[in-house]
Amino acid sequence: MSQIWWKVIADQRISPVPSVWKAALDSLSMMALSDFFDHHLEEKPQGQAKVIHMQGVACKFNMNVFSTSNYTGLFAPGTTTGLMRMGPPAPDNARSGLSLKWFRSYAESANTVMAAEEGSPNFFEHDLTNHINLFDVAPLALMREIIRTTQCSGATALSDLAMSTTPAAR
Repeated sequence: MSQIWWKVIADQRISPVPSVWKAALDSLSMMALSDFFDHHLEEKPQGQAKVIHMQGVACKFNMNVFSTSNYTGLFAPGTTTGLMRMGPPAPDNARSGLSLKWFRSYAESANTVMAAEEGSPNFFEHDLTNHINLFDVAPLALMREIIRTTQCSGATALSDLAMSTTPAAR
């Protein structure tokens, strides 16, 4: 986690917003190369534009699970530390979205995403859900249609968070 965190905080300048068209084309080319859902590294490839949540803020957070929890993995009793990235899906869209990442020993990191169904200047005004309905404006609407045909269209990795693996930050 510390290696990734140092990269996150190394440059705190606000980056320019990439073109939505460039981001969509980058993602379409990844899909054509069967790389979109198979990229398992902790960092986005150099030079590749983000499609949604192009800009955001990041922080570390602690998740405390009650000692009475019967669950496994990250939902097992105890405290884990993860990384959170928060931001709107697009510069002109006030809907809240966030991604969570926990690093684990002997396994890939655990990741999930969630978003609000409604927009607001107050990031936490509306409930966040893992049943996400984004991509409602062109060119992202085209991506929505493509993603619907994949096996990952509704996956937000919650079942992976509950796998019996050792969190690195317990």
